[in-house]
Amino acid sequence: MNYKEINAENGTIAIGYIGDNLASKVIFDTSEITRVYGSGGEFELLVKQQTNKHCYPNVYPANIEIEAGNVVWYPTSQDTSSGQYMDVELVYTIGQQIVYSKMFRCVCKKSLANNDRGNAPEQSWVTKVLAAAADIKISAQAASEDASTALSAAETASGAATSASAAAGSAAQAAATAEQAAQAAQTAADSVTTATVAETKSYLGI
Repeated sequence: MNYKEINAENGTIAIGYIGDNLASKVIFDTSEITRVYGSGGEFELLVKQQTNKHCYPNVYPANIEIEAGNVVWYPTSQDTSSGQYMDVELVYTIGQQIVYSKMFRCVCKKSLANNDRGNAPEQSWVTKVLAAAADIKISAQAASEDASTALSAAETASGAATSASAAAGSAAQAAATAEQAAQAAQTAADSVTTATVAETKSYLGI
């Protein structure tokens, strides 16, 4: 799909018409930001919509992508349908500290065709957050099941080790008994040899 590319170079961005959906590609050049503050941070684009008569109180994060090191925003109909104006703020955070922030005014032209305001723009963000939370819950359940399986395997291995230790103890005891029997047999054999030698010497008169 072809987009109308818009470079956000100054304080005002002409996006298109009210209700436009994925018609524009707004590019925020971040090379100077990362050069000054480093590339280990995170970008966020905050949106606040308003009209001549009403300012929407909710500020929500726009859906952005990082392309060729730049922040790219594809405004949806939910972003553009609520009014003619939007204030957007590009924020760069490193750790917990905001090191860069810049405001832009976005302008949408009036349209007779696209007059459907649709859902509240922040609703799509809330939906994505809830979906991410559901994915995390599923992952946590899977991890819990894996942990339970690992615990069961460990218990089985422990039981096998206990059995092996008991078997080794029995084998050691049997070996000790066999050694004692061998020693007794040797003692008996020595006694027989001594007695035989004595009888032989007695017979020969030695």
